[in-house]
Amino acid sequence: MLWLATAVERALKRQEVILRALSGALSWLQAADILGIHPRSLRRWRARRPASPTGLLFPTRKGTPVYSAALRAMVKRRGRKAGLGHKDVHPHMLRHTFATELYRQTKDIRLVQKALGHADLSTTMIYTHIVDDDLEAALKGLHFG
Repeated sequence: MLWLATAVERALKRQEVILRALSGALSWLQAADILGIHPRSLRRWRARRPASPTGLLFPTRKGTPVYSAALRAMVKRRGRKAGLGHKDVHPHMLRHTFATELYRQTKDIRLVQKALGHADLSTTMIYTHIVDDDLEAALKGLHFG
């Protein structure tokens, strides 16, 4: 189970670094250093990416930072392409789904708390409620005799 916690921690750190680079809070050199990306790979990306006067790692086509509304629209579009048009797909839904599945598979609420960066365990407890609903539905389907 330690390997899963380590993998989750690394993935969340990468996600945080990428989001900070998207918002312009990190330069491409800082992000590359943190992510362990080879400078040659980044040089190739920088040659292909849209020009950005501020040196953003992931600028929009116009060279400006990616704002949260644009990120939400991108996630929604990808959700529709994936056949989830009937649902309101948004970035927080991805986070929620990740946390729920992590709890379903590990049953370790502390691991979910750490993965989500919650300071208070009570904030994380919502994910146990969702899984408890699954348990209740399964128990109702049991037939004895």
